[in-house]
Amino acid sequence: NQGFYTVDGTSRLFTMPYEPIKGTEPPQHTTMWQLSIAIPCEAAASELCNAGGAVLLLEMQQRCRMWHAPVPQMLADTQPHSVWGTPLFDRAA
Repeated sequence: NQGFYTVDGTSRLFTMPYEPIKGTEPPQHTTMWQLSIAIPCEAAASELCNAGGAVLLLEMQQRCRMWHAPVPQMLADTQPHSVWGTPLFDRAA
């Protein structure tokens, strides 16, 4: 099982499969995913990150609803308590 990158011009998704889920046939894996999104307003980015996993996950589902398979299903299968966010900023050199 391999991870993948997806980029749409304003967002970047990275995935990485982890340990197999016991008892699944054919074998399935848990998957770590990281979605980086552009939010130009620092206050809005901080507010979204502080809103909690359920709000963050809903935002990600809305932003990625038209993306290729398996992205929408992967997000639908994600438990809100496992989602967190932190603002990261590009700064001029």
